[in-house]
Amino acid sequence: MEKLNLRNTICVLIVMLISNFSFGQSKKDSEEITRIANGVTIYFYEQKMDLFDELWADNATFITVEGLKATGRKKIVELHAMGKFLIDPTSKTLIEKPVFGYFDSTTAVVYSIWGGLVFKNKDGKPGPTQSGYLTVVLKKLKNKWKIVSATNAYNFRGNPNYNFREYESPKSLNKDDKN
Repeated sequence: MEKLNLRNTICVLIVMLISNFSFGQSKKDSEEITRIANGVTIYFYEQKMDLFDELWADNATFITVEGLKATGRKKIVELHAMGKFLIDPTSKTLIEKPVFGYFDSTTAVVYSIWGGLVFKNKDGKPGPTQSGYLTVVLKKLKNKWKIVSATNAYNFRGNPNYNFREYESPKSLNKDDKN
């Protein structure tokens, strides 16, 4: 079932990127969506929970890299407040321009990358450096963009030199497709 959900999520993202949905969104909308998506990582690393709180809809859902589910803005913020166990919050990796598209004029999905996350182990020593991918769905609620759903995933392939260029060009997604 988990593989089916992951496959469905990936298919939706690919269709969105290939279609390059654009519903006449303004530059202001694009900038706000980018700020919010990046804010998830930035405010978590910096433990600015007041700003982190403002990113989420009241009934939002967040699924962690370990599969923990938090429902509701308050629970999502509480879950992320555990960041006090971070070793070095300045070591973060963040793509300043995440890849995103619109389903319609009030719904957007964003795909971004994070890295450099190191937590203390139970014995107080640094754990492994973590990196991964964050997918967020935003809705325009009362004329403000808010995250309604987010899913985090580990990058188990290591910490590559991230490059989203192949995702930004719909043609390159199909470079091996002969049909």
